[in-house]
Parts: sequence; C-alpha cells; structure tokens
Amino acid sequence: MNTINFNIATASDIGKSRLNNEDCMTHFNSSNGYVVAVCDGMGGENGGETASTIVVSIIEEIIKNNLFDSPSEAIIDSINAANKAVLRKAAMFPDLNNMGSTCVMAIINEGMVYYGSIGDSRIYYLDPEGELTQLTKDQSVVQALLDSGEITAIEAETHPKKNEILNAIGLEGMTPAAVCEVPLIPQPGSKLLLCTDGLTSMVPDTMIAQVLKNQEISLEEKVNKLVNLANEAGGLDNITIQVVEFDAPSANVSYQNANTNNRPAAPQSKGKKGWLFGLLMLILALGCAGFTYYITSDNDDADDVRTEKSEKKTKNVPPTKHYAPPAPSPKKVKRYYTPDYSDKSSKSTNKNIVYKKSDEKADKKPTPKKSESPLEKELNKGKNKKDIIKDRNIKKKGKPEDLLMKNPDV
Repeated sequence: MNTINFNIATASDIGKSRLNNEDCMTHFNSSNGYVVAVCDGMGGENGGETASTIVVSIIEEIIKNNLFDSPSEAIIDSINAANKAVLRKAAMFPDLNNMGSTCVMAIINEGMVYYGSIGDSRIYYLDPEGELTQLTKDQSVVQALLDSGEITAIEAETHPKKNEILNAIGLEGMTPAAVCEVPLIPQPGSKLLLCTDGLTSMVPDTMIAQVLKNQEISLEEKVNKLVNLANEAGGLDNITIQVVEFDAPSANVSYQNANTNNRPAAPQSKGKKGWLFGLLMLILALGCAGFTYYITSDNDDADDVRTEKSEKKTKNVPPTKHYAPPAPSPKKVKRYYTPDYSDKSSKSTNKNIVYKKSDEKADKKPTPKKSESPLEKELNKGKNKKDIIKDRNIKKKGKPEDLLMKNPDV
C-alpha cells in the first residue's frame, strides 16, 4: 500500500468587514482516509455561521462512522447528507430560511488525493516546480460567463456578479458535489491549498504561488502570510485556509498539523492469534459501520439530533454572498393566499373568498304592478259605481254593470 507523509497548517480570520466568522473547517482521520474540508457559510444574520457549522458536523459524523466503497463516494454522500440537514434546520426556523454554505473537501487515501467541491471555494495544487493549478471549478455566474466566452478573465475579476453562485449546500435542488474523475498523486514537496473566496477574491493566484513556494518560511508562516495579504487588500470577507504539504512516500502514514504532534499509526497484531483477532474485529467494524450508515442516512430524527448539536450562537451580519436566481425546479414550493379567520370582525380583502348571500337575489326581476283603469281610480276615491255611470251620461242599452264588464277601461 503506497502511503505518504504530510503536514497541515490552518488559519481562519474574520477579515476587516465582517462582524463574525461564517467560515468553518475541519481535518480528521477516518477509515476512509484523512479528510480536509473548508466551508463558507452564507445567508445573512446568523444563517451563514449556522449553515457552515452544520455542514462540518455532518461531514465528520458521516465519514467517521461509515466505510465507503471509495473516497469520492464519501465526499458525495456526506455533502448530500449535510444538504438535507441544512434544509431541515432552515424549515424549523424561519430566520434561517435562506442559509447555505459552500464546501471543498479532500480525502488523502493510499497515497492519492480525492477531492470535490460545491460553490466557489477552491482547491489548488502547487507542484514541486512551483506551478500553481486550480483543481476545482467555481459554480458561479462569473465562471459560467467565462465558459461561454461572454467575458474575459480580466473582466471577471471586477464583474458586479462576482459573488453570485449557482450551487450551494442548502438549496432544495442542489447539484451533487463535483468530484475529481481521476485522483491526484501528490509529489514529494508539493502542496494542496483549500480556501474560501475570502482569500482568492483579494489575493491573485500569482502571489499565492509565490508565498507557497517560499522556502525561507515555515508552513504555518505561509498560511499566516496569505491571511495578512488578504486583509491588507481590504479583507472584505472571512478568510479560511488549510495547506497540506506532502513529504516523501513511506510505509507508514504520519499525519501532522502545524500546531500538533505526529499522529502514530495504529499498532499491528502479530502471530496467528493476532491475525484472527484482527480479522474478526474488521468484520464486526464493517457490520457496525453499515448499520450506522443506514441509520444516519434514513432516520430523520437522528438527523435532527445531529443538526441540533451543531447549532451555536451568532451575531447579526450582512450576507457574505447571495444565490443567483436558480433554474425553475419541479420541487419549488407554491405559496397561496390564506385568509385569517382568527378575528371574526375583520373582513377579507379578497373578493373571491368572501361569499355574500345577497348575491343570490341579484338575478330575480321585480314583478311589474298592473295599471289601474279610470273606473278603478274613481272607485278607489270612494265614489259609488252608479253615480259614476250617471256622471258620464251613459245612454247605451243594457245594465250599467254589463257595460262595465264589456268595457273595463271606461
């Protein structure tokens, strides 16, 4: 098994413009390899810090407690689980409705580096000759314009939509993490840089390369130097950096951190009994890992517990970045007007909802009154019918009553 030694130096700074740090990072060992991850939260007020913290917490729990077929699968599945956890937390608290996070992750396993990304945080590789290469591709509006040829690289540096991203953890229709097709085989003396855009938006790639290949300062000093350069350029965002420096290959893996001692490899059993005991323990571990993965991926209550533990207090701050308008999703929630019936004295302003019984009578026409004859008018005045006939000097034959019946209008 080909392994490689490496050191890690990390730094995270609030910058010059923010009230709190919405970035979050982690690095840890697991059965899937050594994991290094950086997240950049967004969402305004306390949403960004909450989102990035949830993502890191879920990544740690999923990868530590499960054995995956490949490190790439571990990256995709852990980020998918983190997306569900962020959405669930946002649904529980309306003030967290728009929170989200970017994420870049690398897993070092058997001398190779597997990596993936969501959003516009980046991973760079500096080879032993000092050439810096960006391994990940920004999922942003500006990158899409660059790919289509609508703008140049120089125009992209000052584009007004520079901070708009097209994919992030916390979106209902999040696109799964973009992972490497072929893992990286790091050379002795090379370096891997994981960072948020708080560095890359302030410091050009050429200057980043100069700092990383400087042989006169330590790895920790290089990280601090990059943070200082970002702040000197304005420090408009939080700055989070993790740098992995690879040494010569060896039979055992030695994990180092700029602030900690080497982590020794697990002791190996010797002899036939030790071999059988080790095999038995491996079988039990695989069984437990599979059961744990099943529970953590399908049990909503367990997800709620995980996200609740990762929540922490934050301050009100302006959003680090905002989403570009995503493409229409079939899962988009429709919002309907719902009248409030809690106060019976209040009246709805929606005329389509209010029902009036008086509307039923609108189509009925009133029955016209029958017009009165001259004789009926005289009768209504109290005159005697015979007197009326005499007054009109009726000289025709027949009884007056018969004449009236024949001529009702007389």
